[in-house]
Amino acid sequence: MPDEKAKRLIAPRHQSVARLLGAQQTFQAPRYQRNYAWGNHEISTFLRDMANCLQSRLAGGEGKHHFFGGLVTVDAPIPASSRSNLEVVDGQQRLATFAMLISQIRHALVAVASALETGDKLKPVLEQRAAMIATSYEVLQDEIQLENIEVARVQLSAPDQPFFAALLAGGTPAQERKSHRLLADAYKQIGEYVRELIDSVADAPAKAERLHYLHEVLKTDWTIIHMAATDKDDAYMLFQVLNDRGVSLTEGELLRSATLEAMEKAAGLGQISEVEELWDEVLAEEPHIVRNAIGWLYASQIGQWPSRGTSLDDYMLAFFPAVSRDTRLDTRGVGELVEQMRRLATEFRGIKSLTAGDWPISAAGSNSWQRNRLRLLTFHLRYTDCISLLIAATNLPCAVFTRLVVLLERFAFRYHVIGEGPRDRAQAVLNRFAVDIRRNAEAFEMAALRGELHVLVERFVPDATFMAAVEQLRYTRGQFGNKPLKYLLMTLEDFHRWFDDNPQGDPVCRDETRILDFESGTIEHVYAQHADDQDPALDAMVDTLGNLTFLSGPENDRLGSRAFAHKRPLFQESGLTMNRRIGQREAWTVQAIEERAAQLVAMAMRIFQI
Repeated sequence: MPDEKAKRLIAPRHQSVARLLGAQQTFQAPRYQRNYAWGNHEISTFLRDMANCLQSRLAGGEGKHHFFGGLVTVDAPIPASSRSNLEVVDGQQRLATFAMLISQIRHALVAVASALETGDKLKPVLEQRAAMIATSYEVLQDEIQLENIEVARVQLSAPDQPFFAALLAGGTPAQERKSHRLLADAYKQIGEYVRELIDSVADAPAKAERLHYLHEVLKTDWTIIHMAATDKDDAYMLFQVLNDRGVSLTEGELLRSATLEAMEKAAGLGQISEVEELWDEVLAEEPHIVRNAIGWLYASQIGQWPSRGTSLDDYMLAFFPAVSRDTRLDTRGVGELVEQMRRLATEFRGIKSLTAGDWPISAAGSNSWQRNRLRLLTFHLRYTDCISLLIAATNLPCAVFTRLVVLLERFAFRYHVIGEGPRDRAQAVLNRFAVDIRRNAEAFEMAALRGELHVLVERFVPDATFMAAVEQLRYTRGQFGNKPLKYLLMTLEDFHRWFDDNPQGDPVCRDETRILDFESGTIEHVYAQHADDQDPALDAMVDTLGNLTFLSGPENDRLGSRAFAHKRPLFQESGLTMNRRIGQREAWTVQAIEERAAQLVAMAMRIFQI
């Protein structure tokens, strides 16, 4: 029995753009592939690459090579056709832009020729060049069932192709979607570049020469590696590997293609349109945002972050179990897939909220102070390893979700920010509990999670380690170096009254109506950084923990660099307990700084117990 794998080939060919488009083949983007998405930035870069190569030729050089990366296709034969039809797996954006450039070159040749007198010898030459451009790169003569037909060499996905064809033909079709607007803008921008290029010279021969050099760049200077696969699985595997660095939308692009292809035969147009729109919403974000979100969702479902070896099948099983490689979707399966896509889009929005520090569930049952803890956790402390757990926990009651956020916030500061504990150990625990919640939210026990986080803390950031790290915290002049200090001072203030009342159990904020603002609040030096009356002994301690406190912006402006005797009344009037305690002191001395540091460390040791 022959080895099926032996028949599966990937044939890479390094060739010029002109040779790629001029071969006896057509390129077709499937309906389910992402629509045209290049904007002004990408087109400007594309034209800058052209200008660099063109300048070398205009200066008398032999040309300047520019490599456009890889194009991945898979065989998609057309019944009864003699041509090779290739389905585009990766590279639709570049192919479409090449086609628009070629179209504008042809239109420019026609325009220059039209301006010449009938007897001018250059006129038929330019007309012939324009015709050659069309037959060589834009349309292909094919024969199907004894009928000659013309086929566009580059065909975009179904929602874009009619608009694209009309655009290249010189029409002004109605723009019905975002991709149409992007195509029209790109075509216009490329056309303006070509017109400016030929308008910069006066006579027709010079214009013809410039258009000739544009063609030469496509024939010689611009190259691409065409990786043509015979098997679709191999093509998508290759696409995934090539894009593993996150330059493209990678996993999101793959999933979009796979889901829409799976439902194409059995779904109604309304279902296909809905899934397309949901994918458009997801993939409209920056590539790294999409990649991270899909990673967190995958970890939340499977229990581990996707790796280089994670295949498309793995992602499909995690997000779209309705799709099976071995069976075609029926009407019921399509309905399940649509519902799974809705859920994925909803959770994607939830992850956007979580990473922005916004409450992802109904605010009913929570207050502003509690919701602010989430912002501190994910936005200010930037602890995102817990996102997989938090997105799963949106299925929990609000009160449980709130307690989870407060627990994770204290864990993140001690284990991650201060202790720099191993990320993978914490991720394993957090991801496992995420999976457990998805399987049975009602069985979730906060005590079980706390117990495992406690084990991590005891092993990697025990009391002695945490105490030493807090004692060594210093104010720095760097732009981003003081967030941990500010967070610590704010949190100690939030739980100050609880600590003073012989603390028992978990930390409790006695006044949740008061919210300290991380953005506008500042760190104040009790003994000023540039004190009017300098004290060498205090200068040595100016940036230590005991000399630092938290103030609102207006309070900080009032205190300035004045001596303690002038600051003391303002501290006494402060709304913060820690500042009023400072105001109780008669003088600010080395001993006062040391005693206050010891008190703050003691508070931190108790508050950040897990």
